Amino acid sequence: MDAAFVFGTLGNLSAALGAGWSSEEAFSWAIGAESELTLPLQGDSLPTILRFDLHPAIYPPKIACQRLMIRAGKIVLGSFEITARQTLVIPLPAELTSGAERLELTLVHPDAVRPRDHLPIDDSRRLTLCFHSASLERPGPDGAGVSSAAEPAMLELVHGVIAGDSTAMRMAEVIGKLPSLRGRFGIRFLDLSKPLDQAVERLPPETLETMRFCWIQLNAGISERRDSLRQRLAADCVLRTYYAPIIHAFWPFQGPDPRAVPEPGRYDPSRYPYGDRLARALAAMNLPDDVTYLMYEMSAGQEALDFEEIFANDLRRWRAEGRKSDLQLANFIEDHLSTSRLFIAPNRVGPVLLREMVGQVLDDGLVRDIATPETLAAELDALLDGYAGWQEEVPVHKRVADHFNLAWWSPDMKYRWENNLRTYREYILDYIRWVQWRP
Repeated sequence: MDAAFVFGTLGNLSAALGAGWSSEEAFSWAIGAESELTLPLQGDSLPTILRFDLHPAIYPPKIACQRLMIRAGKIVLGSFEITARQTLVIPLPAELTSGAERLELTLVHPDAVRPRDHLPIDDSRRLTLCFHSASLERPGPDGAGVSSAAEPAMLELVHGVIAGDSTAMRMAEVIGKLPSLRGRFGIRFLDLSKPLDQAVERLPPETLETMRFCWIQLNAGISERRDSLRQRLAADCVLRTYYAPIIHAFWPFQGPDPRAVPEPGRYDPSRYPYGDRLARALAAMNLPDDVTYLMYEMSAGQEALDFEEIFANDLRRWRAEGRKSDLQLANFIEDHLSTSRLFIAPNRVGPVLLREMVGQVLDDGLVRDIATPETLAAELDALLDGYAGWQEEVPVHKRVADHFNLAWWSPDMKYRWENNLRTYREYILDYIRWVQWRP
């Protein structure tokens, strides 16, 4: 990757945004009918790929997609209909980049929508598309990196799959962006939440038949699906297994909530997939916010909790999982629990733990003839510097932070969920009242 850009007030694109933007900390909304964006160029004649990571403002069934046309002057670079979060891949014509120091873009998005017209919130902005990041990429010495944008995905000489849930998907995404592996080592995500034949259809042709390795997440999907995948592997395919770690010690108030059901077209599996039994007990009370939150805090303070035993159970489970898998994570988690934000939700790993998992996958021997460990480590550091992870952060209570002496925690932390930033207090009050998220 030659240049990486992050939108939002905390990103590195503030000076590049012209008219038609509304920025928050971690992202920027394209608003109105058009937006202007200027990106720096190298000025040489090498082919260049422009990528955008974005998601649409949609409110099914009335607003099911957002249209987008991208222009550079009079040249139309692409037209898209965006229905979910995705990455746009746009090859740039040589006449736009050769000898140029900047790329001036006009983004045309005619389907602006006001959130207040669809949700009980006071947001009158005319939103269209939420931009998370952008990048400009040029081919490596072997030409890898550009052809994949215009042609069907080609299988690398050493390639395989990582089968599992969203943790597996993130690991595949990170590995797929490492410059020294591009075009030579490929790992593709296979979704174990879907029927196997349906998941395999999303892979390039002949992937399963020719792949060199397969990583299977043992706590994702159903056992029959994992067994079926094993049976389809070639005899010389190297099979590896792992667990995506789950932690209970940071969220000791978790519990079931009868309100947690899917809402088709909006929330799946539910509006708040991580329950809070103390907050649930207050859901029927119609009291002022200050009183409601005080009652919640009183309940949390009086709760008899053995944090050491809860964490000991987590640690025993991680060690037991390690004995059955090819990733060993228990010691790493124990050593870094207080100093690094290893988890952002009970079953969502943070950037530091994600990096460790990716590093262990890459240390399996299959990439040693492709890139040195030092090169891969440097590329992982650069790629994950500032990486925030999923937008599914669950707040950590002060009792938890104090007990584990969490250096990364602060009382005024804000937690992300989709396009929302909420403090612990805001999150709990909204959970008690079962408030909708802003999409």
